[in-house]
Amino acid sequence: MTTVVAATGTSKALVSRYMRLLSRNGFCTQRGRVYAWNENARSLAVKRLLNIDLLMTAVVLPEWHGGG
Repeated sequence: MTTVVAATGTSKALVSRYMRLLSRNGFCTQRGRVYAWNENARSLAVKRLLNIDLLMTAVVLPEWHGGG
């Protein structure tokens, strides 16, 4: 959690809340103070969607592509 707080500048309380939410929904597992990402169909789908979102903001598409 400390790594996420340092990397994002987000409060520890907010990161803690979201980590618990991810853990409850099977995206990660908590062991003591350490969280580990679970590789399953749902978590892989979320990672793919987040990567698509990152690409959409990072890649400049030509005018002819026709998408939004």
